[in-house]
Amino acid sequence: IGALAWACGCGRQPDVEHQSRPVVAPEPRRVRLLSYNVLADAVAVDRRVGALLRAMQAATPDIVALQEVAPWFLDHWTGAAWTRALEPARIDGQIALPNGQAIFSRWPIVEARYRVLDGRQRRTVLIARVDIGGGEQLAVATTHMESFLEDGPIRARQLDQIFAELTREREDARVSATVLAGDFNFGDGEQPDSQHLDPDFVDLWTRLRPSEPGYTWDIE
Repeated sequence: IGALAWACGCGRQPDVEHQSRPVVAPEPRRVRLLSYNVLADAVAVDRRVGALLRAMQAATPDIVALQEVAPWFLDHWTGAAWTRALEPARIDGQIALPNGQAIFSRWPIVEARYRVLDGRQRRTVLIARVDIGGGEQLAVATTHMESFLEDGPIRARQLDQIFAELTREREDARVSATVLAGDFNFGDGEQPDSQHLDPDFVDLWTRLRPSEPGYTWDIE
């Protein structure tokens, strides 16, 4: 499966040393995350971009993580009325688009950064901190990994680098959960890629929709 979202809860524990009565945990906040590779090539733009934007709008996302965002697609995105409710991740005041990665959120984005990954295609991971209220933050990362079939060893190194970057988010007490979304360019169980997935993260698709294969490109 190419496009995935993985999540890790940070498991913050309350200070119970001086508590005299049980702590009632709040209901978990529900977040709808949409991840999409929108294809940087300007192919069939008139036919597909409008349909793509309508499909994304219908999903009513709280956070959108996109890959292959070219400047021409960004123009279409910012020109759609419904996207104005979503704040873009910015770096140095500019909309962050490292190697086509982009993150948008209906909640404030308090900071964003990116890292260039190993490999000839100069792939990146973009990470944004989203303030979801109540003093809590959600760390959202999006990536588009090396795309050649034989590049499993490169993708394995890229995963190591991505999860190393996300350690910084997971160790921050303000971060309630960390999500990695994107186009990974390898399928379930493929090696050596899959061996480098952090076991603390949960595949959201298989957790929420276990009976559906979740094809993003059904080559059969």
